[in-house]
Amino acid sequence: MVSLTAATARVVHVPCHRILNHRDAADRCAASTRSRRGVLLCASSSGVAAGAPRPTVTPAPARRGPLAPRAAGDDGPLPAPRPERKPLVVVGSINADIVLAVERIPAPGETLGASSLSFFPGGKGANQAAAAARLNYPTYFIGATGTDANAGPLRAALEGCGVRLDHLGATEGPSGTAVILLQPSGENSIIIVGGANQDDRSWRLAPGAQQLLRSAGAVLLQREIPEKVNIAVAK
Repeated sequence: MVSLTAATARVVHVPCHRILNHRDAADRCAASTRSRRGVLLCASSSGVAAGAPRPTVTPAPARRGPLAPRAAGDDGPLPAPRPERKPLVVVGSINADIVLAVERIPAPGETLGASSLSFFPGGKGANQAAAAARLNYPTYFIGATGTDANAGPLRAALEGCGVRLDHLGATEGPSGTAVILLQPSGENSIIIVGGANQDDRSWRLAPGAQQLLRSAGAVLLQREIPEKVNIAVAK
């Protein structure tokens, strides 16, 4: 974790592992095997040496993840954030996670069937924003979906967590997408299509977004958007 001090805001650059929870998909893949549940790990995957033990992921007792639908009976209004607190502004990615439950990773040239296919809203930036908003901290998200069929559910998931979406754009083309092969052990392999997250048109920040960054209490960044955007925001 690297903390950078800007003129009026503390910028926290956290290249975090994806907060993923595919427990339902793993249960369908192997009912007797419990899948991992995700937590926010402030460590870059690039910083783990080859052959080193994987980070321990602590099970969470409640919902599947920050962007999961609210539980039954939890339909009351989200608590209003205290207005005196300067907001957290997350500048980052939002993805549609497509999870395929498989027994194992296919060998080169091999075709395998999946036992299920599931959709989860995700993305490092969106997960961070959802987690903060669920803790009742005033949180804004700056980023973009595409204009495909996934855009609506992704926006609705963040709104349902209480994230302010004044500066969530929609860039012509596909939304960011992650295809995840999930094994019964909880081990996963992920392929990401950047989509709107990597499109330069998504990062022409309007004056309102720039002012929001200047007035933020903290700014949170990750590595699923162009590095030049991270650098520009940190400055």
